[in-house]
Amino acid sequence: MAGPVGEVDRAMNTQRDPEFLLNQLAEEFLPDCVDYWREFNRFRFNLKQILPLLPPDSSVLDLGAGNGVMSIAMQAAGANVTAADNWRPYSQAGAGHDEASMLRMGERDKILERFRKHGVRTIETNLLEGKLPLEDESFDMVITMAVIEHFPGSPQKMLEEAKRVLKPGGILVIEVPNIAALRNRLKLLTGRSMHFPIEDWYRSDPFFGHFRELSRAELLKYADFLGMETIWIRTSDSSFHNTKYPDGHYERKFRLNSLFQIAKVFYLAACLPFPTLQFQIVLAARKV
Repeated sequence: MAGPVGEVDRAMNTQRDPEFLLNQLAEEFLPDCVDYWREFNRFRFNLKQILPLLPPDSSVLDLGAGNGVMSIAMQAAGANVTAADNWRPYSQAGAGHDEASMLRMGERDKILERFRKHGVRTIETNLLEGKLPLEDESFDMVITMAVIEHFPGSPQKMLEEAKRVLKPGGILVIEVPNIAALRNRLKLLTGRSMHFPIEDWYRSDPFFGHFRELSRAELLKYADFLGMETIWIRTSDSSFHNTKYPDGHYERKFRLNSLFQIAKVFYLAACLPFPTLQFQIVLAARKV
């Protein structure tokens, strides 16, 4: 029979289990974040990579926190999280700019209320401009997940700020989509653009899509530019480990319910042996 210590250990393991954390949060996010199930496996992959690097009670800064899934999950796992982003474009007053993005991300007031409920500190700031209102060497980890591809210019200022606020030995985690992913290569091979639909680019104000994605080698260069030590770089197609239905909604589990899903089996199998073909790249680097 397990004693009190064993029960505490099991509780801690459950608290830091990505599957458990994300399932617990689903009910809160689903009403105004329609992509939650679509991105569930991506969130789970990211948490599986990051949480082993993070002792309990560590301080974490989430740059470009968006709807807050990663921030709140890491807070629930025992970290002390600060979320930084500009949520003003997601106010109801700005809904007309890009209603599709609003539905994917959620609405500003609800996003900020969720952060307050879970004890996540928030800083509303434009990540492209100036210095973050944070002290030097004040965080154990900084994460920026699927953010820098949305920058219309260089992410240098933000990444240098991320390094500034990291403690010595602190860890920077960057996630980007892979510009050299197989799906992009196939699009170009068949004469199609690998960028967001031209209608989105032409009509959206502001445009919330991807300006520049990176290759695996390019992301490694960012660690070099910052003078940081790469701990690991990992790739995944976890964003595709789901089921798409004809009405456009997603289920987190993978099902063979259509020709599209069957085609995904062959696509994922082709990518599996080749990290450079997979869609998602995550880098962890240490401040030295």
